[in-house]
Amino acid sequence: MRHFRACGKVGADLANGAGSLMDEACLQHRLTAAEREQFEVQGFVVVPGVLPAAEITLLEAAATRVDADWRTRWGFERDARLNLRDAIGKDDAFLELMDWPQTIMKVVDILGWNIQLYLSALIVTPPADANGGPHRLDWHQDSGRLNLELEGNPRPRVSLQVGFLLSDA
Repeated sequence: MRHFRACGKVGADLANGAGSLMDEACLQHRLTAAEREQFEVQGFVVVPGVLPAAEITLLEAAATRVDADWRTRWGFERDARLNLRDAIGKDDAFLELMDWPQTIMKVVDILGWNIQLYLSALIVTPPADANGGPHRLDWHQDSGRLNLELEGNPRPRVSLQVGFLLSDA
């Protein structure tokens, strides 16, 4: 049975009629004024240290399993970048990240409460080769066609991306 969290509250408690939809502890992680300004000016916010070491270990193990499985399926070499869509459904360990308490309220503060997950990805980028690579994934704007069809400048904010970097290697 899969469980969901509502900012840290396990969904099974809700099914039994106990508790509320939100663990108020997640309110300690609201977007600060400085983070909001950085997001508005630079388009991103870095929130260091949100994953404890045990969670990183669990996620690295899940990423390694999924990476090995899909590299085999697709015939990818070990030194090729893997960009796997729908990663959230590939291993239950990734489900915890959907409403991670230290990030979900920042998303809500930027986009509002009516949010949904419409894309997830596991991107495994091997270290650059001896010649410097081209393994980098440079900054870019996601949502392809949507950006071409939305009018206005600046474009309406309809989505954002939360990324969890498990390693700098």
